[in-house]
Amino acid sequence: MKTVYKGVKELIDPDTGEITKFDIISKKYDILDRKGWRRVILTDLMNILEIIGNKKIKIIQYLIDNMDSNNQINTNYREISKNTGISIPTVVETFKALKSCNLIKKHGGVYVLNCSIVSAYGSSDKNRNLIIKYEFTNNNKS
Repeated sequence: MKTVYKGVKELIDPDTGEITKFDIISKKYDILDRKGWRRVILTDLMNILEIIGNKKIKIIQYLIDNMDSNNQINTNYREISKNTGISIPTVVETFKALKSCNLIKKHGGVYVLNCSIVSAYGSSDKNRNLIIKYEFTNNNKS
């Protein structure tokens, strides 16, 4: 992925006439949108890793390794604990941290990883649609 700074743009609020300046940034994705690749926005993921700590990184690795093409992981705390060798209380604590960082959320009976940070098997359009479907936005921390 390539991030390009496009400059400053002035926008006018149609209701108030107020002019606001915005920095315009473009994120361009590469052509690795084929099945089998996992993509991570490294700076966003590293910020999350700093918050949750080193031992718990194994849980994130497990989630990434076991997500499907829709970024879903059909698992539970006990299964994660068994497969990673990490205690259930630590798994629960890690999930709380991941939810607060907007990396994961529960959707129906499965967990979903935020497609704007980690994505599986798909085009940028598909990931954009998943972000909308799962309601991952910058303001939504649930």
